[in-house]
Amino acid sequence: MDKIKYKAFLVTFNRSDRLSNVIDSILNQTIKPSILYIINNGSTDSTDEVLNYYRNFDNLKILNTGNNIGHGAALAYGFKYYLSDSFIDSDNLMLFEDDSVPSPELSEYVIKNFYKYSSDFLCLDGFSIKLGKRTKPDFSNSKLVELDFGLFDGCIFKAEIIKKVGTPVEDWFMMYDDIEYCQRIRKAGYKIHCIENIYHEIDHSGAMGQTSSLWRGYYQTRNHVHYLKLHANSFEVFDFLVIESKRIIGTLLKGNLKKFKYRLIGLLDGILGVKGKSLNPATFKFER
Repeated sequence: MDKIKYKAFLVTFNRSDRLSNVIDSILNQTIKPSILYIINNGSTDSTDEVLNYYRNFDNLKILNTGNNIGHGAALAYGFKYYLSDSFIDSDNLMLFEDDSVPSPELSEYVIKNFYKYSSDFLCLDGFSIKLGKRTKPDFSNSKLVELDFGLFDGCIFKAEIIKKVGTPVEDWFMMYDDIEYCQRIRKAGYKIHCIENIYHEIDHSGAMGQTSSLWRGYYQTRNHVHYLKLHANSFEVFDFLVIESKRIIGTLLKGNLKKFKYRLIGLLDGILGVKGKSLNPATFKFER
């Protein structure tokens, strides 16, 4: 049983209404984490009050970024603390999201398959990258599928990956930082595997209202440009041209001028090298 110990990470931002439920679900897994790192990503609601209840738990550490620096940067913040606090080469790390509540058997299911298939990085969802499109895993022929990108929510991976490839990018704020990180993981020689999700309800409803598709579209396009600058090859260039044309032209053909506008601004900002929290999702103002 020693080898299936793991350490868990949870980034949270303004989820006080369901945070206790998420934390309790992680701490009450059938195979419990040896420690849970909670990274409070500059929450402005009553998250601090919720976390105060857990501050004296022996197997839990609460970190604060101070400001909302984006999920990727907050995860990097937690990873850096872990590297200086309790890094062990043989550790396994599991990631959770604050808008999904794991069932009690989730960690046991993921960990046992992680060892069964001798995986480096095992996830519950993701996609393979085809020219101009993304395809979901097909489990009709195999219970284990290799992917180009693995969703972080509910995934487990070897801690040595952080030591070898570093942490997620910290200046993209939102979108594409997880895809870029998976690309680095694969370039380092590790494989991203996926198993069928039978235990975990991945919600991801956190969208900050109806304007979510606008600011997410802006960051998705902007950061795809930044991704291309880091990982450009002939396939990546053609894929970018196809998929971003489909995204931008598609919004125009549907008559959604706002989405078209923010996609286009994202494209220009990416070309100009604009990074960070350049569009505030709360105020919808540009903060360059």
